[in-house]
Amino acid sequence: MDKVFVNGLMAKKPRDQAPDWVKCNISIKREELIAWLSAETKDWINVQVCESKGGKWYAEVDTWEPTPRTNSAPTQAAPALTAVPPARGSGPGPSTELGEFEDDIPF
Repeated sequence: MDKVFVNGLMAKKPRDQAPDWVKCNISIKREELIAWLSAETKDWINVQVCESKGGKWYAEVDTWEPTPRTNSAPTQAAPALTAVPPARGSGPGPSTELGEFEDDIPF
């Protein structure tokens, strides 16, 4: 898929002296951004700040869409888990409604 750039929105790497919490500088050219947004039809536009191979930062529209699921194969429910009490007299452990359990569980 072709890259879609956000006209009027520029991303720049923070200056070297910027504090750690500054991750990116964004510059907006108001008229260009308004014109670009006016042509868009979606309510939400996700934007990624990327770095080119040459080291220049830019704003790109995130065009990823989840793959729609098809209901062609029936989904199987996970098998129900059942507790199996150990054999009587198999070792010390607390007594519960499900039976006696060993204290030395291997996990």
